[in-house]
Amino acid sequence: MVRKYTIVNNKLRFVLLVIILFFGVLQGYSQCPTADADGDQSICSTINSILLEGVATDYDSIAWETYGTGTFDDATLLQPVYTPSAADITGGSLLIVMRVYGDTATCPSGPNPATDQLTLSIIPPPTADAGDDQTICETDNVSLLATVTYEASVVWSNNGGDGTFSSTTAYNPTYYPGPNDISNSSLLITLTAVGNSPCTNATNELIVTINQSPEANAGSDASVCEGSTYTLDGTPTNETSILWSNGTGDGTFSSTTAEDPIYTPGTADIAAGTVTLTMTAYGQSPCADDTDAMTLTIVASPTTSAGDDQTICESTTVVALAGSSVNTASELWEIVSGDGTFEDATSPTSNYNLGPGDVSGTTVILKLTGTANSPCSDVSDQMSITINPEATVNAGPATGTICGSNPFSLSSATASNYLSLLWETDGDGTFNGGENTQNPDYTSGPNDIIDGIVNLTFKAYNQTPCTGFNSDFLTLTVNTAPIVSAGLNGSTCDTSVYTLSGTSSNSSQDTWTTLGDGSFNGTEHNLNAEYTPGTNDIAAGTVTLTLTASPVSPCTTSEDDSMILTIISDPTVYAGADETICEGSNLDITDATASSSVVLAWITDGDGSFTSTTSLVTTYIPGTTDINTGTVNLELTATSTGACSGSVSDTRILTIKNNPTANAGSDETICNTETLTISTATAVDYLDLLWTTSGTGNFTSENTLNPTYTPSAGDISAGSVTLTLTASAQNPCSSSSSDNMLLTIHLHP
Repeated sequence: MVRKYTIVNNKLRFVLLVIILFFGVLQGYSQCPTADADGDQSICSTINSILLEGVATDYDSIAWETYGTGTFDDATLLQPVYTPSAADITGGSLLIVMRVYGDTATCPSGPNPATDQLTLSIIPPPTADAGDDQTICETDNVSLLATVTYEASVVWSNNGGDGTFSSTTAYNPTYYPGPNDISNSSLLITLTAVGNSPCTNATNELIVTINQSPEANAGSDASVCEGSTYTLDGTPTNETSILWSNGTGDGTFSSTTAEDPIYTPGTADIAAGTVTLTMTAYGQSPCADDTDAMTLTIVASPTTSAGDDQTICESTTVVALAGSSVNTASELWEIVSGDGTFEDATSPTSNYNLGPGDVSGTTVILKLTGTANSPCSDVSDQMSITINPEATVNAGPATGTICGSNPFSLSSATASNYLSLLWETDGDGTFNGGENTQNPDYTSGPNDIIDGIVNLTFKAYNQTPCTGFNSDFLTLTVNTAPIVSAGLNGSTCDTSVYTLSGTSSNSSQDTWTTLGDGSFNGTEHNLNAEYTPGTNDIAAGTVTLTLTASPVSPCTTSEDDSMILTIISDPTVYAGADETICEGSNLDITDATASSSVVLAWITDGDGSFTSTTSLVTTYIPGTTDINTGTVNLELTATSTGACSGSVSDTRILTIKNNPTANAGSDETICNTETLTISTATAVDYLDLLWTTSGTGNFTSENTLNPTYTPSAGDISAGSVTLTLTASAQNPCSSSSSDNMLLTIHLHP
């Protein structure tokens, strides 16, 4: 048997081991096992496992057992790791037994197995709850209440704050904020729950928000004049909002929640003479609200009256005044307009003596000012003294003009300082709006129109105390509407200018207009205007010309008359489009055109001929010169047989293309080691060229006039080859031209 010892660095275990060895010696060196479970242990429930540091001697094997429901990582180890179960933790403690087995042969009588046990206590960790965050007013204290479990004790701390606790170890102490706490507006308080060994401490924090108390300042007492508003000057601090109130007053605030609202006193305020205005400053919860009041004194507003306006005759020299005032300290008359004097300027009922400038037709304006009691402003009122002169009257311009029975406005007539008005006429017209009004309309009668003239009289009767009337006169000329004639219908050639023959009377201006596109060439205001037909006029064959006579003011209706001008066209001709033909062909002319009433004549500047020289449809047969030249001009002339004389011509160009001619050049002989450059070939009047061979050789370019030909082995073997040049025709010609040359090939000796 192998004797096993485990020695741990622990004084108690060392002593125990010495004792075991000593008793072993006494027993004749018995080899029975010993067991030491390391004594009772404690752990915090937050620790997942514990190392069991067992000690044993003279053993073969070890078996650990638990009276709980946890697990060993290996129950046969001397120092296994034990992991408590949830039930172990809930139970709070459990018994763990260590069994050490020795050799029965060497330990026949001793304990085998040797056993030891330990109690494992599982301590729950502490919990701490400092409570909810709090908000207090700066004048309040903080009431604290710790909610803790499994603690050994509690400790409160303020994390650098300058306040004090009634007790830092009590469960429900009171905290008294310091000046810095209040200034900082918040404080962090920490609760520490001291844990039972071996558990660590638990902490929890709460935030204390410290709101400052509100303060209301409604401003100083003030005075305001009746009828005025007052702008308050409140200065609240530390408020969340404010509210203005007026107690028993009946005025209104522009805003009851603004710092400086405008207050409008009510009827009861004015009647009482004062009103108390109170500002309430609402604090942040839980701070209490604060109020402050100011007294607004309302001073009765002054009133003054200068008396009623007066109207006097220009012969009056003294006017008795009837002024009055209320709530004023004094009164004073002033002259606003006028140059008279007061008998006593401080008396509201003084007399006014008219000055030299206070004459008829003028108005004297006097002002009475009442000096107000502060803070009201002075008040004043004016009255006027109107000095009536003799009536004035003006019928307007001395002369006027009307159109027939159209109304004539007498809006320019003026009158002043009159009692009544009267219009009169020496004709048979009427005054629309009344003969007693200042600005009626006058409508001419039949005799007025026949006479062409009428006189109107305007009378203005004086106001009392003045008597009689003044008058003015107006002479009206009566005009009539215009009469117009455009003259008889006429005709003209489309290249001619037509002279018109219009007449008119009673017109201010005569104007010719056209429904076509011709022009009057700047003569449209002449009765005998000249008209040049336009393109559309000529195409239509007729055009309507209108003469309009504008009325003489004040007549407004124009009169017009029209005539029809017939337009005869000059001849037109079109010889047809230019064309190209091939030599040997004729030109069939089918697209020539000409206007009616004309005689036709075809001519040529070449030597060809027409099948008909007087018909639009004809055939031109080119002559030899035409073909050699290549072009010929064909002219068609149309001579008018109608009212318009003259002739017109048009030319078309006929181009004549020649058929192509090809010449392959002279026959050639070369050695079989040579190539042939074809230099004698010619071609004219072609569109393009093509070289071909009867053999199998090739050309450097088969579409050029002078290519180089290289014979093939077959060509050399045959001894000769035929080369052909083909020239294709130019449009509209269609016949090609071809020519051959013989190439003989000798063998090199």
